[in-house]
Amino acid sequence: MVAPDYIDIAPQPFLPDSSILRHDFGWNIHLTLENNCVQRKTASDPVSCQYPESTSGPLVIMVGSSHTGQWSTPFGQLAEKYGWDLELYEKSGCLFNRDGIENDAGVLITDSCVVWNDNVLEAIEERQPDLVITTGTTRIGNEPEMTTDGMLEAINHVEEMGIPVFLLRENMHRTENIETCIAESQGDKVFDCAEPRELFYDPVIDASGFPSESENITMFDTSKYTCDADQCYGIVGNIAVLRDENHLTTTFANSALPFLDEALREFVPHLTVEDEKTP
Repeated sequence: MVAPDYIDIAPQPFLPDSSILRHDFGWNIHLTLENNCVQRKTASDPVSCQYPESTSGPLVIMVGSSHTGQWSTPFGQLAEKYGWDLELYEKSGCLFNRDGIENDAGVLITDSCVVWNDNVLEAIEERQPDLVITTGTTRIGNEPEMTTDGMLEAINHVEEMGIPVFLLRENMHRTENIETCIAESQGDKVFDCAEPRELFYDPVIDASGFPSESENITMFDTSKYTCDADQCYGIVGNIAVLRDENHLTTTFANSALPFLDEALREFVPHLTVEDEKTP
């Protein structure tokens, strides 16, 4: 709805405030500062973070790099709502994948990332969660997104265990133009803080989705909330999309909560019955 010409609406500063933008983290970062539950780049033990604290309820596992972990806060809210035992297996700079150190995709995979993925897959097989959440696409540097063979193999391996897999599409990254535009914007130029969609997203994935025919795998298309058919925006709904070069602000991730909830209600309706203990 557009305001009539006679109503003057003053531009408003975007959220989160620029003074805290780079520190707009989710609960996973706050928890790991206390107990090192996010695995670092050189280690491979399958440590996990849990939120909220729980000893019962459906087990939901988030697994992957910080591009999975950046969604921890809205999923934490859903865990509270539906009574899940939500646990995050996150390793810095390490996708959930079966690509080796040498791979055709050109993705940087370290020795510790290979071992960590082996350990995490073993934990998933042993614990048999009710749902696994991870990223479905990635990108190298500033290239458009892709799904590597190893990502597909890891995701299909979980699906073959009879576990549904909910994927998150890779988000846009920050460009110099968007960064400069946001820095200079006073709330009245946000629609100028944009770049062509083709810089970030693959039109084949736009048309066909994740390359799997399984009904037990679905991908949440995050681009629908940052882009239109032609452009992707650095500020959406007066909220900054990115806190750094390629990670979402938690404020923006939280703004997608109703859409995540709706997608999960359709995909795993048996896990989206409200917990009677939730106030």
